[in-house]
Parts: sequence; structure tokens; C-alpha cells
Amino acid sequence: MWLIGSARAFFSGLIFLAVGLVLARRSARMSREGLLLGIVASVMNIASFGAAGTLPLGVATALEFVGPIALAAVAARSARSAIMVMSGLAGVVVLYLRVGVPQFADTAGLGLLLALASAALWATYIRLGHSTESVQERLVGFGIGLALGGVSTGLIASGVGDASPWTTMTLSTWGQLVGIAVLASVVPYVIDLLCLKVMSPHTFAILTVTLPAVAALLGWLILGQTLGWWGLLGLCLVVVSLLLLRTGDGATSRQGSER
Repeated sequence: MWLIGSARAFFSGLIFLAVGLVLARRSARMSREGLLLGIVASVMNIASFGAAGTLPLGVATALEFVGPIALAAVAARSARSAIMVMSGLAGVVVLYLRVGVPQFADTAGLGLLLALASAALWATYIRLGHSTESVQERLVGFGIGLALGGVSTGLIASGVGDASPWTTMTLSTWGQLVGIAVLASVVPYVIDLLCLKVMSPHTFAILTVTLPAVAALLGWLILGQTLGWWGLLGLCLVVVSLLLLRTGDGATSRQGSER
């Protein structure tokens, strides 16, 4: 999983860098905010891949929602919002203890740490992504940050673990990794950057409500990972908590910046 995450970050970073240089032409400059955002996004996704390899996909994704939920909690100003936040946290606890631990007992602890790290980085990514800079201005820095994050984590993982996967991969495998980078990083990140340009971080966090449900569905259909009744309960708690958090609660941006 670390190999896929590192290669995905590296290749998507190169693509963003190339696009940024083409769009900016001679006036290309590296945005420091974009650089930091790229590094955070890179490490976040590698942690997310690691969590998905050590926990059921639906559970890992729901645990990562601790980040956006915490972000919404900071902005929440009503008792109703606070209750919904607690509901979401209860949901991820149920999913981890009732589904994640029984199915992945040996690696569940590592999966929990990786998922929570991804959650913290996700909240940071949302906050950093809300900027007055244009998307074009951020692409160069963002691309360099992604590539640096991918290379760094890949080298660290190779030094700590087994580096042989890098040397045994075929041309077809490299092509698949590039495809993953485009479909799983380039396209979503472009959408993220455009959305965070026109809406508050609070609203963006809430609009990601469908992710844990989609992840759980794919985990069941493709990987055969069942959630059971406890898992469905936990998933419902997470989804409902995000649905009932009003997008206007705690939004600090001007009305013109909201979608």
C-alpha cells in the first residue's frame, strides 16, 4: 500500500507541476501555501492507503472522518450541531471496535493510527485549501509538494521495509500507477481546489458526507468486506451526523464565497 500511495503522490505531483508551468508560462512561481498543501495531501493519502490496507475500507474511511467532524465541531455554535458531532464520533468508535478489530485483529491498531493521522491531515488540508490564491498560482507549489511527499515517504518506507517492489515492477505496473495518479489524485484534487476556492472549509467538510457510505459499498462489492448490523449502525451515525450539521453553522467566509 505504501508503494501505491508514494507512486501516486509522485506522479500526480509531476502532472500538477507540468500543468502549472504551462498555464503560468514565464510568470510561473512556487506558492509556499501550495507547496505545504501538496506535502500535506501527499502524506495524508499515503496514510489513507495504509489504513485501507490494515482495516476494512468502509471503517478506514469513516475513521478518517474524525478530521472533518472535528473541523465542523470547532465551527459549530448550536447544541444541535454538538449532538450531531458526538453522533459522528460514536459512529466511528462503533465501526472500529465492532468491525475493524474483529476483521483485522493483527493490524487493527496500526490501521487506527494511520486513519487518525490521515484524519488530522485531512482537516489540515481543508483549512489550507481555502485560500484567496488562484488555482493556477497554487499548481506549481502543489505539484512540487506532492512529488516531494511521495519521494520522501517512498524512500523512508524502502529504508525501513522491503525495497524490492520498486526494482521488480514492470512497465505495465508503472503505467497502472500513472493511471491511479490521474484518476485518484489529479482529478479529485482539481475539483477540491476549485471547490475550496468558492466555499468555506466548514461547508466543504460537510459535503464529503457520501464518502464513508461509498467506501463501505465498494468494500462490500469488490473486497467482500461486510459491515454487519453494528457496522451499518456506525456508518449511519457518521452519515446522519454530517447530514444534520447545517452548512451555515460557523461558516466564517463571506456569502459570496459560499456555493
